[in-house]
Formats: sequence, structure tokens, C-alpha cells
Amino acid sequence: MKHIKYTLINILLLGLMTSCEDLIEIDVPKNEIVSETLFTTDQTATSALIGTYGLLSNYSTGITANLELVSGLASDELFNHTTNTSRVELSSNNIAADNAVLFGIWSGFYRVINNANGILVGLENNDMVSQEAIDQLTGEALFLRALSHFYLVNLFNEVPYITTTNVEANNMVSRDEVSFVYEQITADLNNAILLLPNDYSFNNGERIRANQSAARALLARLYLYTENWEAAEEQATLVLDQTTLYRLEDNLSDIFLDNPSNNKEAIWQLASLGWLETPGSTFIGDILVPLSFGPINSVAGGTTLSDEVIKLFELEPDDERFNQWVGTAGAYKFVNKYKNGIYNFNPGPPEHVMMLRLAETYLIRAEARVRLGDIPGAQSDLNAIRNRAGLSNTSATTSEEMLDAIAKERQVELFAEAHRWFDLKRTGKASEVLSLIQRKDWQATDVLFPIPAQEIFNNSNLTQNPGY
Repeated sequence: MKHIKYTLINILLLGLMTSCEDLIEIDVPKNEIVSETLFTTDQTATSALIGTYGLLSNYSTGITANLELVSGLASDELFNHTTNTSRVELSSNNIAADNAVLFGIWSGFYRVINNANGILVGLENNDMVSQEAIDQLTGEALFLRALSHFYLVNLFNEVPYITTTNVEANNMVSRDEVSFVYEQITADLNNAILLLPNDYSFNNGERIRANQSAARALLARLYLYTENWEAAEEQATLVLDQTTLYRLEDNLSDIFLDNPSNNKEAIWQLASLGWLETPGSTFIGDILVPLSFGPINSVAGGTTLSDEVIKLFELEPDDERFNQWVGTAGAYKFVNKYKNGIYNFNPGPPEHVMMLRLAETYLIRAEARVRLGDIPGAQSDLNAIRNRAGLSNTSATTSEEMLDAIAKERQVELFAEAHRWFDLKRTGKASEVLSLIQRKDWQATDVLFPIPAQEIFNNSNLTQNPGY
């Protein structure tokens, strides 16, 4: 594949160049970058790892913002106001194999994977980096490799699980069975848990690098998706029981900030780096905040919340999530979880991209508990989310009612955090829901996105998904 052809040196150099300034930055001689240089000290090895995080959040790849575009536009969550071809295709489920947003996600995640693999190779049998640093950086690299493959397999189904930096081998990879990909993700996350620290003291308290709980939270999500209810409950509980580290924040406006002392709900965030590469501004905020300073049909800020989402909020009594997380632009309602957008000339406090947070973990455990027959336990978890939003306890009592209530709560709690498409897909409800909202040409095969045509052109061993 074209984007798996980069040499280790060039990939890691790119990662170093795109490190966010909120992260620790290490000065490495710009004209003397070779693979050995990157792994001769704890600091340079850490810098290589930090560059990999940067690939997830920066504007050049746009992975995190593109994930929400795909999840929101392809589902019933976001409305597209632009004439941008890729977004029109996503919002109509009439997607071409050369869709630029999907290509950016595919190529971007494989760049992250290549970086992670390069770090793992560089740290193997390394006697120049301390063992403490090797363990932690290895754990983080395994986490990032698992995370990338997790999104890829859920978007494209069978995908290559890349574990090597061998250019020739990677150029000839075939798609792996979904079950194999999940096995590899599970193994990577379990190994990461053994190596990662439990708290955030290694990064001065900042929650912008993965720790043990981040790996457990992602593993709980994986088990939910694969219907391993016992394991999902177990991993979620291991996170939720750490009450000194985590809590649901009473002030909803604090949740997406970059201040760890005021945000104990964050399990893992990505450091901000928006369109204008302004610290405290996120690229996802640039896309989702269409304030009056910019046109509603601009590529920046060109999405608003769908009526399907708005009607789910319980406004008697007021759902504080509606008050805090939904904004108004003329006749439209838009996502206002992130306050800092490219057209917002009066931004609020600095923000980070939320990747894993405690509210999702509560909802994962609630759903798992219903499946395990623990209705009271599921009600307790669901009510924790509802009560924080200012709502009364759920009235659901049966398993069916509880599953419906949890699904609704996921929509109103986790909107614009790249969950809705995956929820429709994993529960088998995509066809039922999307065929009813003017998706006239909806086909069952639309739950899988096309493998980017350019990748198939570059590697004849890759095959296309049905329907494309």
C-alpha cells in the first residue's frame, strides 16, 4: 500500500515534526535523523512516540475530525450543508471508492500504525533506553496500534493487521479476517495493560498520553462490540473503580477542556492542534462550530445537528446536555461540545480532543449488565449519567426497555464523539434506521465502507468490499 511504503526514518521524522506543543518536545538534530538516533536516549525515544500521537490530531491527517464526519454524516446524527463531494457522498450513503475523507482515515491510521511498529522495533533489544521508558513507550505504541486497527476494522471490515516495518511485505499484504484482527487488537491491549502506568504522573498529570485505564476502556469497548459481556463489564469496572482518578464532572463545560485538575472525566484526550495550528483549538471544533462569523455551507463549520438528535433530549426538566452542548446558529442547532472553532473569534478556554471518557465506560457497563441479567446494576450506571444531566432515574425495568434506554442515552450523551455509526452497525440497526431518513438507495452492504481505490491500485492483493 502506498502509505505503508514510507521508510521508518521518514515516518518517524514526520511524527517528530507534527508533535503538539502541549506535549513534551525533544530537540533532535534536524539534519542528522537516522533510526539509531531516535532510540539512543529516553528523551528521543519519547519524542518519537509523541509524534505518533500528533498524527492522530493534527490538521494534515485530520483523523479525529474525519472520524466524526464519517460517523455523524453517514448516520442520523449530523446534517451536511456543504457541496463538498466527500461529505455529500457520506450523508447520502452513496459513497465512491475514491472518497477523500475515507482515504484520509485509511492512510492516516496506517501511518500511525507504521510509526507504532517503528517504535516497537527501535525499542526491542535496546540497551541505550532505560527499561522503565522501554516498558511505557512499548505499552503506548501497542495501544496506538490497537486503536488504529480497531477503527479500521469497524469501518472497512477485513483489513490488514500490520505488525512489521518491512516495506516489501507491507506492500503485498492481504486483508485479514475480522476475528483475527480482533484477536490481535485484544492481545496488543492486554500487553499494553501490563506495561502502562496506572496514573498520569509520567506526563505531569496531563491526560494526553495513554495509561493503563485508557487501554482497559478501549478493551471494554472492544468486548462490547464483540458481545463478550462478562469481559466488557470486568474491564469497565476496573476503570470505574478508580475513584481517586476518575469521576463524572458536574460541570459539563469542563469535560472537553485540557485542564486535568478540572476534568477528572477524561480517560484519554489528544492534545489540541486546530486548523490554524492554534493551541487550545481542535480540528474537530473547526468543523463542528458554525458560528455567525462563517457561512453555514463552508467546509469549516458546515455541519449541524440533525432533527433526529434534537428530538431525543428530555427538556422537561431541562437536560443540561442540551443547554451546554447544543448551540444555535440562525435556524440551526449545532454541536457545541467544543467551543473553539475557526469562525469563533471569542474562543473559550483551551480544549483537547476527547477520545475516551468515563461516561462511555458507564454506558458500556450498563449495556453489558443488561445482557448479563443485572437490571439493578444497569439502572445504577444509566442513572449516574442521567442524574448528572439533571434528569430523573430511568423508568425502564425490563431488559428490552433498558437496552432501548441505554441506546437513547448513548445518542444524547456521546453525540459528536464518533460513536453513532458504530452503534448502528454493531447492533444491526443501520438498515432499519437509515432507510427511513431519506436514504432512498440504502443497501445492506452500505454498512461497510469501500477500501480506497488508490490502495487497491497500489496493492493487487487487496480486494474491494461488496457493493462498490
